[in-house]
Amino acid sequence: MSIPSDLTRVVAFACTRDDNEKVKTIGSGFIIALPSVNQRMLHFYYATAAHVVDGVNNISIQVTGTSNTVEYIEINRSEWCFLKDTSVDVAIAPLPITIDDTSYHKAYVIENFIDDDCKNLYLGDPVYFIGLLSIIEAMRQNNIPMVRYGTVGALNQCDVPVMGHGGVKMANAHLIDCRSAKGFSGAPCFVQNPANGRTRLLGLVSGHFDESAAVNFRGSEVADISATVSMNAGVGVITPAKYLKELLMDPHLVEQRRLNEYRLT
Repeated sequence: MSIPSDLTRVVAFACTRDDNEKVKTIGSGFIIALPSVNQRMLHFYYATAAHVVDGVNNISIQVTGTSNTVEYIEINRSEWCFLKDTSVDVAIAPLPITIDDTSYHKAYVIENFIDDDCKNLYLGDPVYFIGLLSIIEAMRQNNIPMVRYGTVGALNQCDVPVMGHGGVKMANAHLIDCRSAKGFSGAPCFVQNPANGRTRLLGLVSGHFDESAAVNFRGSEVADISATVSMNAGVGVITPAKYLKELLMDPHLVEQRRLNEYRLT
């Protein structure tokens, strides 16, 4: 079963610039909409994996503008928010833009996050994750994300090694049977109910597992050579959506939203 095409439009790439001002894409992410208490306005955030932006000073979000041109939205280092639990690979920042009907990008609403108890979610359900295919530069330049597919392999597993603040940490995560790749860190991962096609946010991509394999190289001009190479194990690591919700409800961000609503009313 296919997914709504608009889901690709919630994705935006995270970038930085080198000393020569050349844009370097460092990962994937997506836009979230959170309604105000009185339901009169929306607050917009960019979400990605913490290890994508942790320690990076000049971060910008690459978006498609109203004239279909690529634009960059700079996010100050101080704007990034992380959970106190440094093993949770989640980061968000408020966006200084409004997403409306005239925007190319869409915002994913918090109401469609998977609940903490993963009710009505089953092993083998199809998942889709959407992000940066870094090996094709033209897709990066034109803001074209790639959709990849897998299935739910295991839910809420403890002591899964994931990237966190300062290196690899042991965390709670979902596991999916998939083929992820470099550039997909921070990408949204959606799970689909096979019965009704409803697609909800399972979490975000934190990485995938590799395994080592011995390879023998043989040729007439050189002696036989043996080497160990790293291969994708076909298992992706998903940081659960409940951590995104927890971070969005951080008292600091709640107060920030209250002040913004006060200024605009």
